[in-house]
Amino acid sequence: MQRHDHSHFLIDLLAIKLLAVEDQVARVRCSDFPSDAPRKLCDLIAQSAKQLRLQLPRIKTEEDDAAKRSQARMCLMFAKEMLASVRFAQRARTENTPWSIVPAFEAYVRGLVHEPHFLVLRPKWTHTYEIIAGFTGRCRGVLRAFLDDEEVESVLKDALLNDGHSPEPLPEICVISFPRLERMNPLSHCLFGHEIGHVLCAPWLARSAGIKERIRADLALKVGAEYHDAPESERVEQFDLAVAVCEQGVSELAADLTCALLFGPATLFAIYEYCALMELDELPTAENSYYPPWRYRLRVIQAFLNQGASSECESELQARFPEAHVAMHEWLQVIADLVADECDRHRLLNPPTDSSNTLRTIAMVYSYVEDHMGAIESLVRENVPAAYCYAGRASAVCTVVDRLDRLIPPNEMRKGDNHAPLSIESILNGAWIFKLWRLNSQTAALRFAQERGLAVRLSNDAAQAGAEAHRVGLAVLNRLVVKAIEASFEHHCYLEAHR
Repeated sequence: MQRHDHSHFLIDLLAIKLLAVEDQVARVRCSDFPSDAPRKLCDLIAQSAKQLRLQLPRIKTEEDDAAKRSQARMCLMFAKEMLASVRFAQRARTENTPWSIVPAFEAYVRGLVHEPHFLVLRPKWTHTYEIIAGFTGRCRGVLRAFLDDEEVESVLKDALLNDGHSPEPLPEICVISFPRLERMNPLSHCLFGHEIGHVLCAPWLARSAGIKERIRADLALKVGAEYHDAPESERVEQFDLAVAVCEQGVSELAADLTCALLFGPATLFAIYEYCALMELDELPTAENSYYPPWRYRLRVIQAFLNQGASSECESELQARFPEAHVAMHEWLQVIADLVADECDRHRLLNPPTDSSNTLRTIAMVYSYVEDHMGAIESLVRENVPAAYCYAGRASAVCTVVDRLDRLIPPNEMRKGDNHAPLSIESILNGAWIFKLWRLNSQTAALRFAQERGLAVRLSNDAAQAGAEAHRVGLAVLNRLVVKAIEASFEHHCYLEAHR
């Protein structure tokens, strides 16, 4: 009778599970997607699973039991990770996404990122935007444990490329998640710029060795005095904490500044609306992954945008749409008043004398960050390739406001005898100004609905009628903006094809 061997049992079970992964991926791949990116993710997972499955017979014959178990467990962990990743493609199906603008945003990202990327957009029920990157790199790292470099690159090329063209490096796959409730709210999707900012900032953040060296110096000078009686293990723990807090804080603030550079004032309005649902002054903790307080982030963005403020667009907007100009400045003042209260900053930088070591270390880190905010801003400006010049788009922004007020998708504007497509940035900035003007309250929305003859269910209850008008008005605005982004992108593609 054959003796049962646990390692052999595990490997046989892995073969079944990897086949199941390939089968599940094949089923998901047959779905309808708004772009090719989710299928590329499916192909990457399927090819990687197949290659691992083909290695199992060799692993089974491995004489070293420890090596056999190690390789089998690596395959098992990777299979679990890849199976979990199938959900990203599954949720990126057309019916789950703002499908008509996905190609436009993908093209926008390709124009920003130096290295080729596939962008998968998918919803999630938690009210958050986030990015998960590095799928290609992760698969490459695991496959290298079983195949030589040439074989690994061949597998990745088969998964990611449709032809013989071999870009260097191979495309990376990023998944950007957005709140499901905001699926058809393109004005909120300005915050894609923050997630893109993580991709754009990652290379120079990785090269910026000075951050850790400065923290080490700060720990030697400042923490040395505070923890002079503490054991070495405590000083090491506080150093590790300082590095984690600094890296997270700088990463988030740099991504915020990138978003502001890409989308201009629309970033400030989008983040203000988004963080209204959050605790504004929550301090960085392990539970919130050491994120900076929202009020703090709004303050940094506002100050950054004020550096590039210009009166050109202001003058044209004021001349053509004085009420819109007043409404925009009223909301800018609301945000200015909010960030003028520096209670968050005071709590962050001035912990009580009897505070824990964690709070004292976090205060030290943010003191460092503030001392070097100018350098961070300069690095963002140097590494973001396409800053949005709000002042130079005065006519475009005003065109968007005018078209939306007349319920026309604002996808193009006249330039001489021709019509040029409007950019995503101009569409979103104009849309935000229109929203702050015409749909800033239930009363304003009801007046707009009545003036434009929008179909609103009548009610004797004024509050209920206003709420319904607000809902209808925002839905109409969102559809017009989505249509404008789609049509503008198609117009751009047509011009590119007929140069």
